[in-house]
Amino acid sequence: MSILPFASYLSGSYLNALNDLLTKLALAVPMGLAVSLVSRNRSPGFSWEMAAWLVGAGCLFTSIELGQLFLPSRIPDPTDVAVGIVGTYLGLSLGRWLKSAAIDGGKT
Repeated sequence: MSILPFASYLSGSYLNALNDLLTKLALAVPMGLAVSLVSRNRSPGFSWEMAAWLVGAGCLFTSIELGQLFLPSRIPDPTDVAVGIVGTYLGLSLGRWLKSAAIDGGKT
């Protein structure tokens, strides 16, 4: 397990690292979108509710990485937790923006 950020991403080629990064972002963004649809807050700005959802996403992705400690074929990476939180934030922001635009009738 490497503690250096993005160390496991650079073990191969740069295209492979970009592919891994985009794959992990693409897996986390739908979670943020789903959470934004469940959320009652419609403002596109940052709120305490969004912070709570991001802490929950951090706990989820941390537990996934801790579970990889028990799999001999997988190597846990703390960078995946950060990428998952960023992807969840992007999904939350996109979902709130879409929600506020739908409520305003597309005026924004």
